[in-house]
Amino acid sequence: MILPCEQFNPEGKSLEELRNIQLKIASNVALSDHIGTLKTVAGADCSYIEDRIIAVIVVTDISSLEVLEQKYIVQPVKMPYISTYLSFREGYPLCCVFQELRIKPDLMLVDGCGISHPRGAGIATHLGVVLNVPTIGISKKVLCGKSVAPIKQGEANPLIHESKHIGWLLKSTKTSKPIIVTPGHYISVKSALSMTKMFLKGYKLPEPIRLADNFAYMIRSQLRSKVK
Repeated sequence: MILPCEQFNPEGKSLEELRNIQLKIASNVALSDHIGTLKTVAGADCSYIEDRIIAVIVVTDISSLEVLEQKYIVQPVKMPYISTYLSFREGYPLCCVFQELRIKPDLMLVDGCGISHPRGAGIATHLGVVLNVPTIGISKKVLCGKSVAPIKQGEANPLIHESKHIGWLLKSTKTSKPIIVTPGHYISVKSALSMTKMFLKGYKLPEPIRLADNFAYMIRSQLRSKVK
């Protein structure tokens, strides 16, 4: 039996083997709502310091968005950045953090792609399938598909890839560029958008992701200050 985190481990594997893993993940994706009663939502993000990766997850109350738990881990980077293979760079440490959580979130927003990926298995999807948790991918650039950039705050336009509706370009604030919202696992394309909008609090990123980003920045700053 392969342990959950090992399903993200790139060591000793060729790119072809990693692609095959992604295709298997994509074949197990559920794009219907399977979320039950939502009490908690988490944000997951990674940052880097030299040759180390900082993976963080912040769990919040879904109504107030008050932080209930936040954890992080620092590990050596196992793989260089290669476009479309982010889950094998960041998935392992994020999986390790998730397993250490006392409060397992009912929904997780991940900084990265969901099904808006050439093989339908971005990091949000990969994490969702392996950890058996509903996920939404929030990214800042289009990895695949075409859309028309929304103009007005709150406006969202469909992201289409190979005639399939795989997500949205969402104008989250008046001044920022659109974010890309895609379902990861156990959530529909429609619900991925409506739920993401629930968590917008005047910033470009939905609040769970913003809190995770801030937490990762704080940990990185602390590590840098220790080095000096």
